[in-house]
Amino acid sequence: MKKWLLYGLTALLISTAYTASAQKRNKKTPDINQRVEHMSKKLNLNADQQIKLKAILTKSREDAIVIRKENTTQETRRPKMLELVKSTDQQISSMLDAKQLELYKQHKAERKKELKGKRNKKQSELHELEDEGIL
Repeated sequence: MKKWLLYGLTALLISTAYTASAQKRNKKTPDINQRVEHMSKKLNLNADQQIKLKAILTKSREDAIVIRKENTTQETRRPKMLELVKSTDQQISSMLDAKQLELYKQHKAERKKELKGKRNKKQSELHELEDEGIL
């Protein structure tokens, strides 16, 4: 009886951890509609611009999926992904007016700074673990 209870609790713990992990991964990539809504608020986009933005982001996401599915190494995929990001950025920039473009550039700079801070934090945590002999 105790054995079955232990097995049940173990299975519950594993399934909970797996579900939490899956939810965390899914939060990493926001839905296209959420991104359009967010950018519409930040940049004050009109209805036509929102439609164009959604089309650009949808095409970009589809292209990224194709690139990721290719049987190549990360080293060969990286330039393709960087080119896709650059192309998407150019398409978005071309549909904005001057004021929106300035806001978009500011938003990108803030986002870049935020991501750099997160990356530096992760690297410092890894160095701490290495120093403690854990890694």
